[in-house]
Amino acid sequence: MRRGVKMEEKRKERKNIRKRMLSNLLRGLHYKVICGSDSVEVRGITDDSRKVEKEHLFVAVKGENDDGHNHIAEAVRNGASAIVAERLSPGFYSNNITFILVENSRNALASIASSWYKHPARKLACIGVTGTNGKSTTAFLIQHILNKCEIPTDLIGTVFYDIGGKKYPSSNTTPGILFLQKSLAESIAAKREALVMEVSSHSLVQGRTEGISFASAVLTNIASDHLDYHKTHRDYVEAKKLLFKSLPQDSVAIINRDSPHWEEFAECCKASVVTYSIKNEDALVKAKASLDGFSGIRLSLEVEEENAECNFPLIGLHNCENALAAVSVGYFGFGLSLVEIANALESFGGVPGRLELVSDINAPFKVVVDYAHTEGALEAALKALRPLCEGRLILIFGCGGDRDRTKRPRMAQVAERIADIVVVTSDNPRTEDPMRIIIDIMGGFNEPGKHKAIVDRREAIDAAIRMARKGDVVLIAGKGHENYQIVQNRILPFNDRDEVRRALENVA
Repeated sequence: MRRGVKMEEKRKERKNIRKRMLSNLLRGLHYKVICGSDSVEVRGITDDSRKVEKEHLFVAVKGENDDGHNHIAEAVRNGASAIVAERLSPGFYSNNITFILVENSRNALASIASSWYKHPARKLACIGVTGTNGKSTTAFLIQHILNKCEIPTDLIGTVFYDIGGKKYPSSNTTPGILFLQKSLAESIAAKREALVMEVSSHSLVQGRTEGISFASAVLTNIASDHLDYHKTHRDYVEAKKLLFKSLPQDSVAIINRDSPHWEEFAECCKASVVTYSIKNEDALVKAKASLDGFSGIRLSLEVEEENAECNFPLIGLHNCENALAAVSVGYFGFGLSLVEIANALESFGGVPGRLELVSDINAPFKVVVDYAHTEGALEAALKALRPLCEGRLILIFGCGGDRDRTKRPRMAQVAERIADIVVVTSDNPRTEDPMRIIIDIMGGFNEPGKHKAIVDRREAIDAAIRMARKGDVVLIAGKGHENYQIVQNRILPFNDRDEVRRALENVA
């Protein structure tokens, strides 16, 4: 009965969807009608042939692992009334189906999706945050400050999507074109005024944010990452620059002055440039920081002639940088006063899996979970915890399978230099042999006796908890907010925090 009710609701929903003229959706695009007519009306759009329904428009997009052009016939069988593609489908000619040829179907999809949802990005102040590390914390901080200052703001990022008061699990740092435009429309419907999103290098190359006019863009930092995808560091940097090249003249580019690439990012955009730094006095937005243990940091903020102080409840100097990025957005992007921003910072509740203290445990040592999976992020996390250690700093980490192999020994070098004890383990091995990944990591160590390998992550956490003693700090790096382990093509439940609690019960 329940299934029947759901099917009936879906049928009514489809019936209520207003048809749209294809020519209106294609407005602004260069295209050629191969057969049929662009005056046809469509009831929905998709780039997934499996989701095509009657009177849908199917846009064939070439992806990293598959090509939508190979599934045009399936889309037609499923009821598509129109096809948009980059090349002709062999043997495809039908009086009942419209076939539209475009130069770039991914860009066409972005334009069509924006039209379908009535250009929602034009009605929102969109803030894009990019960089190797710090995107999630910076995005969370921006959302928190704006909401606290009565500017209703949604968020899209690695941890989750917070849209219109609902939280959705995150499948990608930056979602696909259709989901992104749908989310923007939902934000408008919920009367949001702004939306902050993490913008990954993958999404920029793949044009997922095409057509979104950003009011502000933030560069947190640049280090080597995703070389399995971009192949070279220069390709990676150029991918990140695409966000800043797209900025209109009346927007604000907010750039970390301490990033080695800051000048080329500043020079590549037409927007007003704001720099921030905790080290460089020439930056426009600055701060002095004094550590206060696990309670956080005392921040003295300075912007132009304005000053403010706050107790910032995060640890680590890298989080001071993230805070300054958010301060810059609030001050220059939205005209908030520094005092308003400082007051908002004091009530920030943190980000799941970002230097997150496992606080509900009864132990004489501290356990911290962090998402660090690059050498830069790992170094920042370890340096944040080092001065808080009364005893030893124990690290558990691994490297993801089917990802950039070159960073594996580099992460080992960082671990060995800062931590006292290192346990190397598995972290989403995917289709690779976990032991092969560990061997790659171990190649970066130089000091025997300081590190050990335990392939099973559960056993590794158990071993670290057993060796920890009073005053020690245990850092479990790599997963952060994730609650799964990817082994081959299976997604298995796994939560670092739960494993810490289980290990402590076993010790007791």
